[in-house]
Formats: sequence, structure tokens, C-alpha cells
Amino acid sequence: MMSCLDMLFVPSARSVGLVESLLRMFLPWEDGLCRKDKESLSDLQVRRIRRHSVSKQAGMLEQLGGNIERFSGKDVREKVMEGSGKIHSASPAGMARWVKGAMERLDSLVDKGTAARIMEECGRNCASVNKTVIERAKARRKKYATVEEFLAAEMKNPTRGTRLLRKGRVLYQYYTPQSFGKGMRCYCSLVRDLPPEEVISPTYCQCSKGFVAKFWEAVLGRPVKVEVLQSALAGAKECKFAIRL
Repeated sequence: MMSCLDMLFVPSARSVGLVESLLRMFLPWEDGLCRKDKESLSDLQVRRIRRHSVSKQAGMLEQLGGNIERFSGKDVREKVMEGSGKIHSASPAGMARWVKGAMERLDSLVDKGTAARIMEECGRNCASVNKTVIERAKARRKKYATVEEFLAAEMKNPTRGTRLLRKGRVLYQYYTPQSFGKGMRCYCSLVRDLPPEEVISPTYCQCSKGFVAKFWEAVLGRPVKVEVLQSALAGAKECKFAIRL
């Protein structure tokens, strides 16, 4: 039986190896650990995870602010990022609500195309940080002589928390965050604990578009076009992306 660490692309590990693997994951909050994993960690290791969580989320917010300034200017950054300096001590739900508000401010201050560009760049940055997931997929790709064989194998045995369906030249990728636990809204640690009755602007999910695009471009070795068809944060049960090969 796999633990929740194993389900999130973490190889079998114990003691120090377990916490080192955990620190490379994209679900840093302590409550992202299931009971089995918590019992494997010492109090010192849990405190280390918490410190890493705050540091990683601060980096994510800095990237968001940087991309806003890059594409829209300093004034827009200051307005969208209002309150971000104090948000690191908030609860997971509080963090998610702040992000929700930030997306509403972004939508009101820039045009739709610019907002999408900002968030897509955030997703590409995230893919660069979480490059282990991409490197493992590239290693799997090398086991097959053709892209067709590789995609068939991926559809048959998709990464836990995702599923794949192909129709002609379009690959549909689904994110299923609720498969990891009731109430999980997203794999991004900034918004995964958004209360179930709330939704976030679809603008935020252009971040996932950027991540998905960079993932498949790296694995296939060529450009792809990605479209967000539905989002769990915007009210759907799962996220759906169309990848045009």
C-alpha cells in the first residue's frame, strides 16, 4: 500500500531519506502528510518542512510579483500584491483566499491576454523548479522507440493524480486533486486549501497551462499548444487540459 508520499512521485524512502524526498515535493504544507508519513517524521523534521514551506511559498509569490511587474509595471504589481508581505503566517485557507483576491485585482487591472501571459509564465517557472517530475518523464520516454508507443504506455499507466485520453492529434490530460484527499482543490500549495464553496478566477489556472506546456515540450522535444478546458478551482470536479501535439 502506497503512502501519500509515494503517490506524489516520491520513491520509497525512510528516515532522513523520506524527509529529503518530501522537501522536493510540491505539497509542502504539513497537513498534506497522511498519518503514516507523519509517524515517520521526527518533530525536528516536521519543523524543517514547515520552514521550507514558508520559504518556498515566499519564492512563489515573489515570482508572481516579478512577472506582474515584467508585463504590467510596478504600479500594477503593488496593487495586485497588496498584503502579500503578511500572508506567509496565514492558514492554508487564508493563503488561498489571498490568492483569490489577488487574481480578482489582476483581472481588474490588466487585459485578459496580459493576465494569462503573467500566470502562464509563473507556471513555466514552477516547472523549472519542479524539474524532477519532468526528468522522470523524459527518462520514461527514452524507453520507447516512438512517441506513439510512449503515449500509449502513459495512458495505460498515468502518473498518480492524473489521467490521459487521446483523440487524434489532441491529448487530454486531467488533474484529479480530490483523489489525494477530500477537499483538495489543486496541486499548487498556494491554493490547494481553498474552501469548497469558493472559486477562483480561471486566470489563475493559466499557471497550470504553462506548467503542462513546459512539461510536454520537454518530454516530446517540440512545441505544443495547451488549452485549459476546465478547472477544479473554478468549480469543476477535475482539471482538463487539451494538448495539441
